[in-house]
Order: sequence, then structure tokens, then C-alpha cells
Amino acid sequence: MPNQPTPSVSVISPTFREAGNLPELIRRLDQVRAGLAVPFELLIIDDNSTDGTEQIIRNLNRDWVHLVVRKNVRGLSSAVLEGLRQARHDVAVVIDADLSHPPETIPALVRAIADGADFALGSRYVPGGDGFGRVAEVGIDYDGDVVAGLAEAFEHGGTEAADVLA
Repeated sequence: MPNQPTPSVSVISPTFREAGNLPELIRRLDQVRAGLAVPFELLIIDDNSTDGTEQIIRNLNRDWVHLVVRKNVRGLSSAVLEGLRQARHDVAVVIDADLSHPPETIPALVRAIADGADFALGSRYVPGGDGFGRVAEVGIDYDGDVVAGLAEAFEHGGTEAADVLA
């Protein structure tokens, strides 16, 4: 399926006390969004930070940025899952708000999916990786069990993977 149209994108960023990083994250994502020129949203899933996160998002006033404040639930894994539940677009990308995952790598991840990969991972640990920007593309042959399919794809591809969200 190479050279398919670029799919729409939901970016999920779990946060807790990341207010200081949000303006820069949103500025850089806005540049990525403009370059992709597809429907694009940022879902900030916040664990009830008291650092001014809500005010910063309100002041930035971007219609493509959505803040979800979780009052009674905490944790990185559950924040990612909540973001996936609320995502409205074709491709979901998860990045850290601390900018350790460069937003500029998103087009390569999205292109890998558009070109037929079932899963794309940006990692400095994949062969040839020179930072987060290296993209590993995985085609999955599975019978409906995504987790088993991913595990099998990594196992046969010679790549080790661990659940970093656990």
C-alpha cells in the first residue's frame, strides 16, 4: 500500500507536572501539523497537575489541542489507554511531553503506517538507530490479538521489546 494518502493523526501525551514543557511541545507540534496538512489533534491526558497546566492550555487557545484532566485516576499506562480511547483520527502517536520524543519524527512514523506498516516505533534501540528518530516498521500477521502479533513480529524480527509503560 505504498504512496497512500497521509492519514489523520491523534497525538497522545500523558502529563503530570509538565506545564513548563507544554508551550514548546505545542509550538513544535503545530509545525508538524502544518507540514502534514491533515486532520490533527493533540490529546493531553493530565493526572490532575497543580502546576498551571489547565491555565496554559486555556491561554494557548488552540482548537486542535484537547486537555483531559483525570482527577481520580493516575498512571502513565492508564493515561495512554485513555488517550487511545478518546483519539478521533486514523493514526495514534504517543509522545512524552518532556520533549524526549522529538515531535519532528511524527511524519516518518505516520508515513510508515501509510505505506503499510501495522505498527511504527521511534527508538534509538532499533538497528541503525541514532536517536529517537529512527523508525522501525512492523507488519503484523495475527488473528485479532494485537499484543500477540506485536510480540511475534518483534521476536521474529530479532528486536527485543519490553513494556516501558508497565
